[in-house]
Amino acid sequence: MAILLDHVPIGVAPGPAHTLSLIAIPDTASTLRIRLARCTTLRANTWPDATTLTSVRLFVLSNGSSSFGDNGGFASQGGIHRRQSGDEAVESTFRCPLSAGIGRQLQVTISVEGPPVLSALTVEVE
Repeated sequence: MAILLDHVPIGVAPGPAHTLSLIAIPDTASTLRIRLARCTTLRANTWPDATTLTSVRLFVLSNGSSSFGDNGGFASQGGIHRRQSGDEAVESTFRCPLSAGIGRQLQVTISVEGPPVLSALTVEVE
């Protein structure tokens, strides 16, 4: 996996979606993965409120198009989440295929319902 953004700190308040700057996608990339840091015992101030719903959407602009295609996303509540194994989940993750293309760019939007979110975002491709 090639890392395009590596644990970039984000702070998002409730209200209109927050849109990150465009991110260039390598022409050879076929898969995209987004990771959003979660609250854990060791990172108690990262997205701690279980009532906060955070939604992440991914849009891709490709081949010189003037409109973004929706590549999906996820929504998750804050607080500490445990995996089936009982371990704390350190990140919420979303992975999706990318359509082939050249000169592609990624647009990430983050929306929050509830108290503001402090987290870190990682974007990877392969």
